[in-house]
Amino acid sequence: MITKQNRPQNKDKPVRRINGQRITFAELAKFAWPVKTGANLSYVTGYDVRTCRRWIYEETKPPAEALAGIIAEIMRCYGLARVVTS
Repeated sequence: MITKQNRPQNKDKPVRRINGQRITFAELAKFAWPVKTGANLSYVTGYDVRTCRRWIYEETKPPAEALAGIIAEIMRCYGLARVVTS
């Protein structure tokens, strides 16, 4: 029987880091939308702007669909930049 005393400890898994630092949700969001980050994230995810700002300020954890929206926006911008420079 598992009790508080013999319960396994939840240790953080090792995180892949870039240049020794972990990339936060807020950094990704601000990279995708440097201006009006909360409003743009709200438009993409369909959540309220205040909710999106809470994610950016790390008051609450964002859902996976918010992260997917940011990654999709970054990839969209990267693809357009690649076409223009070619």
